[in-house]
Amino acid sequence: NPPSVNVFAMADSYFALSEGAPPVLIDPDTLDCGGARDFGGSWPARTTFTAHPKRDPATGDVYAYGLTMSLFPELMLARLPAGGRAFEPFARLPLGGFYPVHDFMLTPNYVVVALPPVYVSMWGMLRGRSCVAENLVGEPDKPLRILVIRKDGRGPAITVESHPPLMIFHHCNAVESEDGRTIRLVSMETDAAAGF
Repeated sequence: NPPSVNVFAMADSYFALSEGAPPVLIDPDTLDCGGARDFGGSWPARTTFTAHPKRDPATGDVYAYGLTMSLFPELMLARLPAGGRAFEPFARLPLGGFYPVHDFMLTPNYVVVALPPVYVSMWGMLRGRSCVAENLVGEPDKPLRILVIRKDGRGPAITVESHPPLMIFHHCNAVESEDGRTIRLVSMETDAAAGF
């Protein structure tokens, strides 16, 4: 899984990122590869790492998510404190399938994750279908699920269902109200996503 989606600075280093593999340390001047990293063992083995981590503008903390590579996947959310070198997981949520989350949003108090009505068949992968695209299963009768999780890890995740089902790959913004009671998600519709 080539780390060809993004480059992100964290833990005093630069990392090349992809969707399904660990971050790869790179030298920003020579682009030499330093190999995959698990941040001192703080990022669990067999857990993907987002290609789009987010830095909290207020604290400098980095937030990331990963999906456990198993028949019963979980979404793991973790925080890398500013200046730190180890991630601190603060939420693990069973998903009921391997849903290809691609991006997420931060507000002052929350992490917002969209789960599309499409999943990757892990049984298909085990049966030898060669690539993820051959194992995508659409769920046209299910909604887009939006998970709202507190950044401090307290309390349960809130799930909001959006009908009709939609796909979200990248997010424009999430705006939290001053009282923290509402979040406005900002997206834009494209024909390419609708066709998919």
